[in-house]
Amino acid sequence: MKKIRIKYPLAVFLFAYLNQIDLSLDRSRWGPIENLRNYYRTQISPERVANYLIHEFNLEKRKLNNLI
Repeated sequence: MKKIRIKYPLAVFLFAYLNQIDLSLDRSRWGPIENLRNYYRTQISPERVANYLIHEFNLEKRKLNNLI
């Protein structure tokens, strides 16, 4: 497996973003799923972040499908 270097600002963003996702998912358990969908319509979607990481680090989508 090749090593990937992540610059500090990106690491801070990913930490904050993943923490926010965790909190949002936890809060969404107590309300309708539509509230969570509406929230992510106004925020950066997880799909957009994943696509950025795939393109930025030249990751192979084929290999990532095995991780899910």
